[in-house]
Amino acid sequence: MKMKRDEFRSLAQGVLSVQEYLNKFTQLVRYAPYDLPDEEERVEKFLSGQNDNLSGSLIIQDHAGFQSMINKALRVEADNWIVESNRKRKFAALKNRPQDRHRFKGAPGQNWKPVYMVPPRPVEVTIAPAAHPAMGFCTPSPTLPIPGRANLSCFNCGVTGHFSRECQQRRMTPVHFPTGATPVRGAVKPAVPRRTQQTPSL
Repeated sequence: MKMKRDEFRSLAQGVLSVQEYLNKFTQLVRYAPYDLPDEEERVEKFLSGQNDNLSGSLIIQDHAGFQSMINKALRVEADNWIVESNRKRKFAALKNRPQDRHRFKGAPGQNWKPVYMVPPRPVEVTIAPAAHPAMGFCTPSPTLPIPGRANLSCFNCGVTGHFSRECQQRRMTPVHFPTGATPVRGAVKPAVPRRTQQTPSL
């Protein structure tokens, strides 16, 4: 009998449901009749052994009696069970939902290969050399008039604004030889050192 009384005094809900805890409480309370002299003591003893998720919401309430407290405990347990069931169901739905549409294209597991950015090769540009006009036949560039020489005219080209020595056409005009004239070629002779006459010494 003492063992049962000690078991009742250390009774706690643990993994039991409210109904299972109530059955265990009712079974052992008769071994400790003097521990619970009135209804209020029975309510406090039952609440002290309940789980925190139940006793927290029941302790702050007023209870008309032991049975009223039991009814409230059953309702709180049912509400908690519904909330927990909904949470597990939502978690399972998220876990089992296909991930293909949420997975970005090329995700690991779909034969994805990393893409490396290759810098573009430098383009070699070959600039063809400009064709040079034949000497003496290039088009002369216009000579701009020089300020202060507006009334002067070139004797070579007739354009005002510069002297004949500054005329571009004069420099680029090809040299024409007279018809039948043969160009004279100069001959270069080696220099011969002169012999100095030695004066007789006195």
